[in-house]
Amino acid sequence: MPTVSVIMPFYNTQGYIEQAIRSLMSQSFSSWELLAIDSSSSDYSSKIVERIQGEDSRIRLFNEPRRGVSYARNLGLRLARGEYIAFIDSDDLYLPAKLESQVRFMREHQNLTCCFTAHLRADQDGNLRRVLLDARSERLLSTSSLEYFLLGPFYSPLLLNTAILRRSAIGCIMFDTGLRRGEDWDFLLRVLKGRICGYIGEPLYIYRIRRGSITNSDSSQWYSFDSRVRIYSRLLAEAPSFYLRLAAAKTLFRLFYINIRSLRSLVESRRSTAS
Repeated sequence: MPTVSVIMPFYNTQGYIEQAIRSLMSQSFSSWELLAIDSSSSDYSSKIVERIQGEDSRIRLFNEPRRGVSYARNLGLRLARGEYIAFIDSDDLYLPAKLESQVRFMREHQNLTCCFTAHLRADQDGNLRRVLLDARSERLLSTSSLEYFLLGPFYSPLLLNTAILRRSAIGCIMFDTGLRRGEDWDFLLRVLKGRICGYIGEPLYIYRIRRGSITNSDSSQWYSFDSRVRIYSRLLAEAPSFYLRLAAAKTLFRLFYINIRSLRSLVESRRSTAS
């Protein structure tokens, strides 16, 4: 059985998917499987995966109707055989030591639920744009890992795709298919509740930002706000301590305050343009 199951949902990323897969094939750690889940791509993405699959039996390809990334990831969770779970987007890249470094760290610290790493950001051509790097090379996050998300930066530097997680710790937790945005963050909040995580400050993942991405659209910004409200409202009701409920309430207030200010600025900007 593979040690790590890597889940990669994809849809119409023919220009990037081969690089993503080959970054996994170039890992210094060899005990992995790739669950490549195609959401009915209309380009050559699936054909590219089939071709590479002929080179490496660790690659498993599955096809499903186009129902969103959460459905695809949930299918991957159900099919995974590894001791650990990892994720990669089909336009991103692993750096060569990623899995080896994280598996070693997890084995050295048996009480950890997951291990994150720092990451780099690149444009659609692969040119590095920003380094998100923590000077401390390795450390444990506090036992209340959930608080790090609530009380840290508004947009957490801890990305789902940089993490590996113990499959036994995930249990029956699945991605919320009702969320249009923030489903990865919601998943982590539920998995990490009251648990301990590790962090490796070396950047081992490259996150690609592409022009014209849906994440920059007005509708996407609304879904992001709507999803965050749903996530924090659920946390407010289910958090195990008064401190966490208070943190969730404060964050909800901040969300509404920021959204109202943004809407006011947008209205004023359009009025100025119209006049």
